[in-house]
Amino acid sequence: KCANLKILDFTNCGEDVRFPLYELQRYCPHVEELRLNYFGGDPGWTIVGHAPVDFEDTCWRKLRVCEVAVAMETTSVGYRLGRSNINDAGLISILYGSVETLEVLDVTGCSNLGNWSSVVWDTLPTNLIELRCARTPLASDEAVRHVLAHLCPSLQHLELSCVAAAATHVTDDAFTPHFAPGSGPPLALQTLRLAGSAVSERALRVLCDARFPHLRAIDLSACRALS
Repeated sequence: KCANLKILDFTNCGEDVRFPLYELQRYCPHVEELRLNYFGGDPGWTIVGHAPVDFEDTCWRKLRVCEVAVAMETTSVGYRLGRSNINDAGLISILYGSVETLEVLDVTGCSNLGNWSSVVWDTLPTNLIELRCARTPLASDEAVRHVLAHLCPSLQHLELSCVAAAATHVTDDAFTPHFAPGSGPPLALQTLRLAGSAVSERALRVLCDARFPHLRAIDLSACRALS
């Protein structure tokens, strides 16, 4: 039992990996950072085994960082993202006991996730500070509204695009009129990546107004709706 282990970093390890999540939770109970970016290569990785009857006692309760982004390959014509086998059930198995402690979540390329528009955790709001979710259903209008307004109002960094995936499903409706001045308290957002999205000046007027007083950087590269 690795009772003192706090960081598990399997970044870019293995190929088509079978991941013994529940055993790791039992034998490494104090993990605070789990890094599985590019884990399993192009085929990704799969959780094996079943949740034990005492899962609520053995699940991780101190996770601050969880990174499960898919593999990324540079090709002659750009970038290619690998496959993700992680779905909402798998992600919940990882985060179940750490909703209150989680600060950084990277699910880039995890296309089997839902958009979380109906997700209600037992403890709301969460304390998530950074969310990277390019090429997932979370990079959509409905999801952005729910995440910012309900799930993660303390969010400071939101990445809806990355070098290999544009935010093509994000439009003005993600921000207008839901975050217009006077519609609620100020939000903590500081950086926002919207490269390749369909936002226009309408969204920018909202983002530059009273509800986003801390916003310092917006990535609007390749946003064709801007004029």
